[in-house]
Amino acid sequence: MLSGRTAVGLALVVVMFGCTTERKSASGFRLPDGDPERGAVVFAQMKCHTCHRVYEHEEFPEPTADPSVPVALGGRFVSLPSDGELVTSIINPSHKISSRYAHAMVTTAGLSRMGDFTEAMSVRELIDVVAFLHTVYARSEASTRPEWPHGGP
Repeated sequence: MLSGRTAVGLALVVVMFGCTTERKSASGFRLPDGDPERGAVVFAQMKCHTCHRVYEHEEFPEPTADPSVPVALGGRFVSLPSDGELVTSIINPSHKISSRYAHAMVTTAGLSRMGDFTEAMSVRELIDVVAFLHTVYARSEASTRPEWPHGGP
């Protein structure tokens, strides 16, 4: 039999986490499996490499954005990005702009410099790009910024 205090605690946990989900919650968000190879092709077709360097993917040309965009993709991190974080970064890049970068380098008028891909990319292409991006991140004991062979951010 549960004590009164334990029952109240469990009820609060259920109310906080189990009964309601906010509209903008990631609860229930699951992407189907994508094809990383097709995702790399879409990444190139959408010209993502003109702004972003990709860790350990030398097949993409050097970024050409002027001024350069210091947001590099991939590397070794303690915590890996989720499907939801990657999708949000692609379809709503102004949602969360890292304080690691000088805002003048990654924003224009307070919004991300990244273009709007909501009408340029199909859902299948988005799923495949996310699958590709998952291949460029690796789990590590400590996060490390990648060493770029050509200077880089």
